[in-house]
Amino acid sequence: HMTKGGSHDVAKTIVKRVFKEKPPFKFTHEFLLIGGAKMSSSKGNAISAVDLVSIVPPELARFLLARVPYRKAINFDPSLNNTIPDLFDEYDKTGREWYKNGLKSDLGIIFLYSQINELSKKLLFTPRFRQVAGLMQMPSIDLVEYFSSEKKSSLTKEEKEILKERVKYAKIWLENYADEKEKFEIKKELPEGAKGLSDSQKKFLHSVADLIEKQSFDNGEKLQFEVFELVKTMKLASSEAFQALYIVLMDKKHGPKMGWVLLDLIQSKQVFLLKRLRAV
Repeated sequence: HMTKGGSHDVAKTIVKRVFKEKPPFKFTHEFLLIGGAKMSSSKGNAISAVDLVSIVPPELARFLLARVPYRKAINFDPSLNNTIPDLFDEYDKTGREWYKNGLKSDLGIIFLYSQINELSKKLLFTPRFRQVAGLMQMPSIDLVEYFSSEKKSSLTKEEKEILKERVKYAKIWLENYADEKEKFEIKKELPEGAKGLSDSQKKFLHSVADLIEKQSFDNGEKLQFEVFELVKTMKLASSEAFQALYIVLMDKKHGPKMGWVLLDLIQSKQVFLLKRLRAV
């Protein structure tokens, strides 16, 4: 567009001669790259504004452009597992900067120019996108209750709307872009990986089953705390202990906060849970 004799030169001439107006300020900018390649409708890799806001909120679409200097190319590839979660993390970081330092912060200014609607007067609690995506895969978990616990107070009406929006886009990400490792499900059969657990890990799992059987739990944070306390009584690193839980339940080495995973199973499949923990 900006090459000599290109569309900008033609449009500039029309503005001057036909409309007798002064042409807009001219500046060159870099390309929006999709997966490292220049976006081009002829190449079939173009993404429209409508397409973009179907996978991220409008504020994040603006943020995607505002956060990078206009002379620097923007590489956006939603098919990569971390692209969208990382974009949410960056956006949230600039939001915290805005409410902390305002116009004194370059990151804060980027947040300001990314907005579609009027900004709230104070920082709102924003649930981390990755957490939302992980927890929403466990139907028994009340997300409002969970994030109220994270915030340590009830979510406001505006914060509930933010959570609702993130659930919407997390669902799109999980269905279309997330790696299999991000998708959590309780395995129907004991995973093969359980065979590699140490005697200490097996003993820990049996102790967790005893804990669940003896006590009543209605809050994931409380259960998480009790499991941590249990680990302290055993000759086992907390990382090894929790890894054992993820392996026998999900065949993974990490996942959503385990206290809430266990609570979900207590509320929906307690007999299954106890049997699984004692199966090793």
